[in-house]
Amino acid sequence: MTRTALVSTTDLGVYFQSFPGLLLLLLLWSWSGRGHAPPCPLCVCGRVVVGVSAGAVSVLERPRRPHAAPLPPANSFLEELKPPSMERECVEEKCDFEEAREIFQTREATLEFWTVYTGEHRRSLPNLHLPSILGNHELLPDGNQCNNNMCVNGTCVDMYQAYACSCNHGYEGRYCDQRRPLAGLASQAAASRSHGWWFYKCALLIVLLWSPALTATNCSLDNGNCDHECTDGADGLTRRCSCVNGYNLQDDSRTCRPKGPSSCGQLLIGRSSYTKSIDGLLPWMVGGEVGKKGESPWQVLVLNAVGKFHCGGVLIDESWVLTAAHCLENSLTFRVRLGDYERLRAEGTEVTLKVTKTFKHPKYNRRSADNDISLLRLETPAPLSDYIVPVCLPGRHLAQRVLNKNGTMTVVSGWGKEDLESSRYSSALNVIKVPLVDTDTCRGQMYYNITSNMLCAGIVGQKMDACEGDSGGPMVTLYRDTWFLVGLVSWGEGCGNVEKLGVYTKVSNYIDWINKVREDWDTSPAERQRP
Repeated sequence: MTRTALVSTTDLGVYFQSFPGLLLLLLLWSWSGRGHAPPCPLCVCGRVVVGVSAGAVSVLERPRRPHAAPLPPANSFLEELKPPSMERECVEEKCDFEEAREIFQTREATLEFWTVYTGEHRRSLPNLHLPSILGNHELLPDGNQCNNNMCVNGTCVDMYQAYACSCNHGYEGRYCDQRRPLAGLASQAAASRSHGWWFYKCALLIVLLWSPALTATNCSLDNGNCDHECTDGADGLTRRCSCVNGYNLQDDSRTCRPKGPSSCGQLLIGRSSYTKSIDGLLPWMVGGEVGKKGESPWQVLVLNAVGKFHCGGVLIDESWVLTAAHCLENSLTFRVRLGDYERLRAEGTEVTLKVTKTFKHPKYNRRSADNDISLLRLETPAPLSDYIVPVCLPGRHLAQRVLNKNGTMTVVSGWGKEDLESSRYSSALNVIKVPLVDTDTCRGQMYYNITSNMLCAGIVGQKMDACEGDSGGPMVTLYRDTWFLVGLVSWGEGCGNVEKLGVYTKVSNYIDWINKVREDWDTSPAERQRP
């Protein structure tokens, strides 16, 4: 089971490790709810807030411009000749996408800001009761501040050492205990429409720029700052971080820490180095390097019925191995070797286990290589060690949002050949580092069809590629100190063709199938007897 925690997106203050940034936001919030525009709010706040970055202070404390010479209209010719200025873009003008674009320079950075900036919860900001934050800059452990619900006619929102009352319609006050007059409702709504929301947006822009410790409040921004999985709440006001099996969610509700040395996706020999070729070893993954022993502890060597090297594979837990479906075509029985490094020499770390049952994906297509994935059930659990560790399987959301993105650097390992004409496989485990390539680009480079169940990787013009013997081996990537499985070596048009890319099975598309096969095995004795 995974441990999850809800984090309120209303609680921006929790994530401001810069106390002045929080204070600035609170002051601006207090102005945004009033029925009239605050006089020169930035100047006022600039005199109050202390400890803000030098760039922020220089803008906040800048005096008002004299009114003797009228300013040119927004977006006039002269205005467009000036360098981007947040004071001008956000204070003198309404904040629209193009104005924000001038500040953030790149479309990607602007979109990240805009996601928060144009959130759907455009409601009056709640009254904040902060008994401890204002008196202590250090974030200390806290409990549920809503245990004693003080919100009479509203909802209590738990915050860091604080709470907020989000009042029901028609009520106001710190505790939502005052009925709001109808006239007051109409005037406040009109004032909010006229300037209040825009002012709040500009305040948020200021804090985003000057508080680098601000954490994303939805999953689209840096995966919600979650180490593993991030899920947006249905109400649009929360996001939930969770961890894969074998990890504990920490008190900050976003960090995942392994429960022990048997947790997936951890290198127990220290950080991977991917060293250069070693004398006497044969680095025959095309363009690859001889890896360091123990840096791919999830690597599996699949042996056929007569005990010969047949394919690669990857350990996903103590009892299950993933490999390519096409690896099951020429043999009926298999064994796997774990903890191996130099294939032709006994090193004392290897363990050979019998495969008791194989599960080829039911929709595997031999002609197109679509759904090229299979599961192997081990007869006995693998004895985990520094050199035998399972890799982590990502959830679909993490894979789509982060791991499978174009340009993600991945590591592929195996004992495959240098080229198709060679009769010898590599004696040492080799690795290549290749970036993922978007599907449209890949389709333009490849003759055969690339389906939505495939990933492409490589660099056109370079020979780094997997080859025969690498099939079924892992493609992994490191995300926030955890190694996740991204793909399985599947096929290619030749080996190391500088004009082609390598093709891999997209593992995230099969998480549901993998889980179902494992669950059926655990819960149905009949499944174990089925041929």
